[in-house]
Amino acid sequence: NLAGVNATQLGHQVADVYLASVLQPHSSEPPVSLDAAALQSKAGLYRSMRDHETLTVDWKDGQLQMGRRGALKPVSANVFELGEDGGRVEFETDSSGKVRLRLASELDQNNFYEKVDRWNPSRADLQAMAGDYTSDEAEVLLHVVLEDNGLVVHRRPDTRIPLTPTYRDGFSSSLGSIRFIRDASGRI
Repeated sequence: NLAGVNATQLGHQVADVYLASVLQPHSSEPPVSLDAAALQSKAGLYRSMRDHETLTVDWKDGQLQMGRRGALKPVSANVFELGEDGGRVEFETDSSGKVRLRLASELDQNNFYEKVDRWNPSRADLQAMAGDYTSDEAEVLLHVVLEDNGLVVHRRPDTRIPLTPTYRDGFSSSLGSIRFIRDASGRI
């Protein structure tokens, strides 16, 4: 019951143990050899265009890796297999040079992410986000404060949730992805 667990992968591992005699082996396409510089250009931070969640594509040990999801095995210059469950990652660059990826699985074929710059906010940037945030619908008050190590959300009765900066105005936390929204004048 942990949010960070890859339930699909665990399910496939259980199936492999109990159904090995009746399951057909996963047919994967032969790997393609790609230039290291081309692969490294795909590494970075990506933000979901659906819910603003982030994922990181790292360059490690001569290959691209997507966190605990595993290594990306190249099938072509822009298409990669992800792990043993048959997921695919497809990279594309638009005419303006923006890179995005599509994370496709059996359950979701259209999960698009755009490559974004990592954000290293100043204390002044973080201070501008401090304050009280309420939701009448959820009947909750979140008190965001700037502490020594960064922004922290305090929620009654005694919950403390540190925020880790990701992209501009975006943070990761134990609650998931958090994004501060600005009005037309740039005010949060």
